[in-house]
Amino acid sequence: MEPGSSEYFKLKNWIDAFMSIPFNTYRNFDISLSKDGEEKCREFMSTSTQIMDDAVYGLNDAKMQIMQMVGQWITNPDSIGTEIAIHGPMGTGKTTLLKQLIPYLRQRGIRTGLIKHTHHEVDIDTPGKDSFELRKAGADQTMIASHRRWALMTETPQQETLDLRYLATRFDGNKLDMILVEGFKREKIDKIVLYREENSRSLEQLMDSQVIAVASNRLPASVPDSITLLDLNKIDEIGEFIVAWLEKQS
Repeated sequence: MEPGSSEYFKLKNWIDAFMSIPFNTYRNFDISLSKDGEEKCREFMSTSTQIMDDAVYGLNDAKMQIMQMVGQWITNPDSIGTEIAIHGPMGTGKTTLLKQLIPYLRQRGIRTGLIKHTHHEVDIDTPGKDSFELRKAGADQTMIASHRRWALMTETPQQETLDLRYLATRFDGNKLDMILVEGFKREKIDKIVLYREENSRSLEQLMDSQVIAVASNRLPASVPDSITLLDLNKIDEIGEFIVAWLEKQS
């Protein structure tokens, strides 16, 4: 390609524009429903839609998904999407519940993703395999792929804290309806707390402003009226609560 040709400058401008995108940088919008009101937010959404239409022809489904996310962020700036966390002390049955909950939601036509926080070193590869050896040789990202599934492993030795919002964006939104989260108790997302009376932790220690329900094997003595009580042993009851919650998010 000749440096002085029109194709050269067209490609150069495209690459320069692409490289100016602030990847891995997150910030809230300067506008919110609570601060600016419905009319100003509606005007912002209309202007944003017009900007996308002027910049990109077609891709209406993708544009609609983007505007749905923008609308959610304006309504609730602390929200990171359709994620709900299952929270509780060790031994309350978080993983056991999720193993039952995922197929229940699947039967209800809901496609789920899962993010599980762990305090242990994560390694899903097998020592001795080619992919393991190549990753250990220094690859910053390694993908293992077959016709049935693929997995991307990213090395983050310098990262001190996990960013749930960033992790959630790694999912393909076209393939999921919601994300179940195990752990991340300090994140500002809706939570279902699992509580067993025989556990040494008191229910009060588990509660915060993001808790929307308590699932217990025994009716707790008292919870705020705004908190829904669920039977920890009734997966259909918990599942239907999440189905109703998901419908309210759309």
